Amino acid sequence: MKSTVPEIEILKDNEASLEALQELSKWAREIRMAYAWVNSHAGKGPHWRALKLQKVTKAAIGIHFGRTEPEALKLLAVKPGVLGVLDEEPDNEVFHPKVLIGFGPDGQIRIIMGSSNLTAGGFRSNTELNVVLEGTLAHRSIRDVVDFVERQWQRARPLSAGDADWFAWYEEERRRWAHKPETKTSPPRKRRSRVTSEDLSKGWSDYYRLIRAWHGKPETAPVNVFDVEGEDGSYLQELAECQAAFRDYPKFASMPEDKRELILGFSRADGRGYLGRMRDAHRDVVLAQSKKVGQFLDQVNLEGGVKPEVVLRFLGIWKGPGKVDGVGMGTATRLLAVKRPDLFFPVNGANEEGLRDLFEKCPTTPEAYLELVKTVWHMPWCRKSSSAEVKGQLQREVWNARVALLDLFVYRPTERKG
Repeated sequence: MKSTVPEIEILKDNEASLEALQELSKWAREIRMAYAWVNSHAGKGPHWRALKLQKVTKAAIGIHFGRTEPEALKLLAVKPGVLGVLDEEPDNEVFHPKVLIGFGPDGQIRIIMGSSNLTAGGFRSNTELNVVLEGTLAHRSIRDVVDFVERQWQRARPLSAGDADWFAWYEEERRRWAHKPETKTSPPRKRRSRVTSEDLSKGWSDYYRLIRAWHGKPETAPVNVFDVEGEDGSYLQELAECQAAFRDYPKFASMPEDKRELILGFSRADGRGYLGRMRDAHRDVVLAQSKKVGQFLDQVNLEGGVKPEVVLRFLGIWKGPGKVDGVGMGTATRLLAVKRPDLFFPVNGANEEGLRDLFEKCPTTPEAYLELVKTVWHMPWCRKSSSAEVKGQLQREVWNARVALLDLFVYRPTERKG
């Protein structure tokens, strides 16, 4: 006798949910979905890379509060007749489902549904709970979910890649929501308490919890550690893109100009200024000296230890004979931090006061900087032996950026000088 109940699997963490999405996308012949919010993270989010877009035939996507990324909608709209968007609901209700359906061979159907939106946060950094249902249309619960998604798609506004007027309207609507002031009934935001040296004397699990607690958007400025739905950029994204550039182009001077701008932190590059930003006024001067910068930066290896003399020699690009015009301590230490975020952090006008509060000093010479980073390397959460405590993909990404992420606790944009 056939079971009337589909197979059910509980996805207890984001790693399991992402793995289930990857498996469904490979297995399915056709994919349909209904999501409140979608974010491709500029096409680079792990959840988005897992999704086989060519298999998606019906996508009902909500755009409430401007939370869905326009670029994701454009990618879904490339194939005509696939995308439908939903905004206004009866009685001001919010379109809020999160369900993805895969249709496989022999009438088999696999469904992922739960709390995760199709966003980087939903499959990477948020605390979520999802389930996988597997069965056929003979199972009533499977049939009900398939019918639900069909109803949402049927009532959605059809959208194609050529609807330029609509996309222009939505871009403006998204900006309006981003700058919408909080209502008087909203609870006031509390400024986070500052991290102390005692906080940094603990082990890896405590350090990771500290970073998770710091993630968000305080009153003073955004501190997005992880990829966040509705937000552009994060510390980890900035570092991932820089690391990819170093892997693809081992020689700094051989990088395409846009990659060098990203590494240097120019405001016109893809980076968002996490870990320091270089003033565009110096752009041409510094780019013209890329070979000179590369002579030192290329000696900083991507893996393993870095010899102290290499660090001191590199930091000489901002001080002493043969220095690179236009490069100061902020840029030099940013270059170290984005190439080896597991070993170095930036020092600049936006965090020097915070560094003094945290370490009772802020380095102003290459020797003082090296001394301070050596102190950090010996902290319990930073030691190589603590790697055994790292659990899951997200913790691994934080571990690989653990020293650079100290910038979270000392970055104070309102106190920036100059």
